[in-house]
Parts: sequence; C-alpha cells; structure tokens
Amino acid sequence: MMNKKWGLPLCMLWLCISSLHAQYTENDIYIYIEKYHSLAEQKMQTHGIPASITLAQGILESAAGTSDLAVKANNHFGIKCHSQWQGERYYKTDDAENECFRKYKSVEESYNDHSDFLKAKRYERLFSLPPADYKGWAEGLKACGYATNPKYPERLITLIEKYRLDTFDHSGGTYTSPVAPVFVLDTSRSGMPKAVSYPYTKRTVYANNGSYFVVAQKGDSYLNIAIDVQQPLFRIRKYNDLLTNRYEPVEGEWVYIEKKPKFSADYREHVVVSDTETLRDICQRYGCKMSSIMTINQLERNTLLKKGQVILLQRNTH
Repeated sequence: MMNKKWGLPLCMLWLCISSLHAQYTENDIYIYIEKYHSLAEQKMQTHGIPASITLAQGILESAAGTSDLAVKANNHFGIKCHSQWQGERYYKTDDAENECFRKYKSVEESYNDHSDFLKAKRYERLFSLPPADYKGWAEGLKACGYATNPKYPERLITLIEKYRLDTFDHSGGTYTSPVAPVFVLDTSRSGMPKAVSYPYTKRTVYANNGSYFVVAQKGDSYLNIAIDVQQPLFRIRKYNDLLTNRYEPVEGEWVYIEKKPKFSADYREHVVVSDTETLRDICQRYGCKMSSIMTINQLERNTLLKKGQVILLQRNTH
C-alpha cells in the first residue's frame, strides 16, 4: 500500500522497487531516454533544471512512459489537479479513490508543466546549485518537500548513474548505452547473413535484404565506420535510422553502409513483436527503411511497440 503521507503537491506514484521493475523493462527505459531526452534538454535551457533530473523523474514516475497516467493522460510526473488547474482531468485511485490528475494534450505539455511547477518559491534554492549537480538536485528535491519517500534521492541518482543521464547535462556530450544495448540484433533468431565481396573496406561486409552492412566492433564509432567504408558520416547515420546524433554503435550492432530498401523483399510479409523489440530493431534486422515501415503500419517515429503486435514489412498489394 502507498503511504498516504506521500500525497504532497506532486503525486509520486510510488511502488516498491520490485513491483516497479516488474511494470516496465530496461528496453522501455532506453526508448524513454531516446524519445524524451531532447525535451529534458530543452527544459534545462529554458528553466535551468538539469536534464538528468527531469529524465530520471519522468522514468520513475511514469514507469518509463508505460503507466496508465502517462498513456491515457500524457501525465509523466504525476501532477494532481489542485484548485488552480483549469485544463482536462483524469481520475484514478492513488492515495485515495478517484483522485484528480492533470490531463495534457501532449507529453511536451506535461514536461512544460513540470518545469513550471519546479519554479515555485519552495524550490527556489535548488537553482543556486551548479547546473550539473544532479546529486544536489536529487537531495534538494527531497529536502524541499517534493517527496517524503526517504529513498527518493537514491532512486533518482541510481537511474542517472546507471543510464548515464548526466550526459545530457553537458552540451555536445555523446550518449552511449551503458549496458546491453537495445539495438544489437539477436542473431539466434534472425540468423547471420553470409559475407560478400566489397572492395572499399577491410571490414567484413554482409548483405541483408539487398543492402550491405558491417558489424560494429568494441569501441567503434559511426565516424570510424564511415571513414573505413568511404562514405560520408551523415549518410551512415541516415542509412541506420538513427533517432539522435548522440548515439554511437555498440559491439555487435549491424551498421548499414548503403541505403536500405523500403520494404522486405524476402517474402516475409510481417513480423510479430517480441517483448524487447523496438521498431528500429525490426527495421535493422530485416533491412527495411524505417520511415516506410512506419507509413504502412501507421506508426509514429518513436511508437512503443507491444509484445505480440504485428508489424507489416511489405505494402499490402491485395
């Protein structure tokens, strides 16, 4: 049961740590970081709140964007209505039955409201901290009454350090996944294509769905690969449907060195999503252009796929 004393100005959606992890996966966290880091950085620029703190709070309080409140009300920070709220409302049981939460038209609106909330006088002293002092911010939020959970600072700091969210507190920093990456393909499921002859690099080159790719080595970068295969860096990034320029390949990742076809040409009409896959994973494995797969499946660029969902890989010609 949630401690009713935790119903302070911001509802903290707290659960015990074991049930929290059961609700969403590490893959969901990576997707959340990828989708919303730019919003957090934007709020850092306009409001002075460390991007790492905003991201950690968003992950923790919205179950990495998978909670009912996040999905149905775009509310990623658990903000309740309070008397001054004039917008749409969403009701759910939290500290008490049928409580009123703010409902937003978009996730961006939720981030804006969260940043405005932290500009209240009670949090004023936090803004005297160095911009990159995420530990000070985590402890300060607790001290200012943001949450009564004694482990609140520890949970924020753990998320920030495990997932290197503090990278986003520094302009121009490069974000690299700190643990097993989302985008390394499981060759036990899809099989490894055979090597082909390719005269412009010493790397081993493979073909998949008619497009050539190489396998990233430990410590590799897209720039190194671009130089090795004699291609401009921007093209390598484009060929691989990168969602942000801050990511670098991790060991084992398939990196395409030429344009992928729009659709699958190997008579595979669709794929059923596993519980750890992203749309980019699927497009990389089957060598399809992500924008084309998005179009035929009517998906947004960062849509969170669900286990068992069917993704078309070919345009329906019937």
